[in-house]
Formats: sequence, structure tokens, C-alpha cells
Amino acid sequence: MEEKYNHQAQGYPLASPSMPRSDQEYTTTNYQPSQTLAKWKKIRLRRLAYLAFVASTLATLVLVITLVFFRATTPRARLADVELTGAATGDGLRLTGRVSVSNRNFARYEFESSLATVRAADGMYAGRFVIHDEHVRARSTARVYVVADLSRPSTVNGLSDYRVESRLKGRVRILRVFRRNRLTVLNCTMTVDLTTNGVRNLRCY
Repeated sequence: MEEKYNHQAQGYPLASPSMPRSDQEYTTTNYQPSQTLAKWKKIRLRRLAYLAFVASTLATLVLVITLVFFRATTPRARLADVELTGAATGDGLRLTGRVSVSNRNFARYEFESSLATVRAADGMYAGRFVIHDEHVRARSTARVYVVADLSRPSTVNGLSDYRVESRLKGRVRILRVFRRNRLTVLNCTMTVDLTTNGVRNLRCY
């Protein structure tokens, strides 16, 4: 009887140690690959979220740089340091001063030569002067010296109002590659005391 049992036992060999011994162990063994897959999914989602964050940050940075550095604003022109003396010939006035062009861009601004017209309060032509071409560095101001001979108007109280107007055609050069055309307008008014040749209420708009 014992020999028969041994013979049957030899017909059914034992399973290898790596095989699960029970249903619980089988379930635990099959659960490990699923747990590893879920872990890799979490890692992949974290990487995708990190890449999306980096991409959005770079896009925002590029947008800010484009709006700040590649945006071309119109420079401002003003008339300053105006002095009046008697003209060398005739009964007129000699106007001297400086036209300052303020460039607020992060790129250089270049403008062409232009004529500025000086008119009296009634719109009558009084004189003109040349604003020579110049280039203005980024975030700086250039000053151009100007001279004009003006006609002396006849007034009762010795005061006369003048308006100075000009248009400066120029361009903003961004990275020496892109060019943006900009028209700078010079529009200033002043009151001249003809008795002392003094300048009052010089304003630019």
C-alpha cells in the first residue's frame, strides 16, 4: 500500500517554489505588475505636467520680450533752451535753441532732416529752421542745435505768441534687422517779450 502511494506521488511532482501556493498569493503576485504600471503612469503624468509648465513659462517669457523689446513707440520731440537776440540784419529776431528727441524704445531711432515752421498767433509765417538728421540711442535723448531768423511782429503790449511745428520722419531699428517707421511731431508754443527778447510759457505738446 505504501509503495502504491509513493508511486502515485512520484507521478505528480511538486510545483516549483516560484509558483503561487494559494489564491491569495496568486492575487498578490498578479497585483504587482498592475501596481508598477500605475506607478509609471503617475511618473509619466508628472513629466507631462512639468513639460507643460516649462512650455507655458517659455511662451510667457517670449511674449513679454516681444511686447517690451520689439514694440516700437513714437519718440517725443521738444524745443528747449530757447534764446532770442536781435537779428544781424534788419529788424527781426534771431532764435537759437535745441530740439531734444527722447527715444523710449529699447532700440536705436534714426530720423531724417526736416524743416520746422514758426508762425505768429494769427497764423502768419514768421520763419523756419532746419532740424538736422540724427540717431538716438536706445532709452536716451539726442539734442540738435537750431537757429532761425524771425520777423518781428507789431504788437501793442510788446508780447507776441509763436507756434513751432515740424514732423520728423524716422525709423526704429530693432536688433538691426527689423525697422518700424515712426513719425515724431514737434508742436510747441511760446510767448516772446519783444521789449526784453525774453521767452515765456514755452510748452510742447
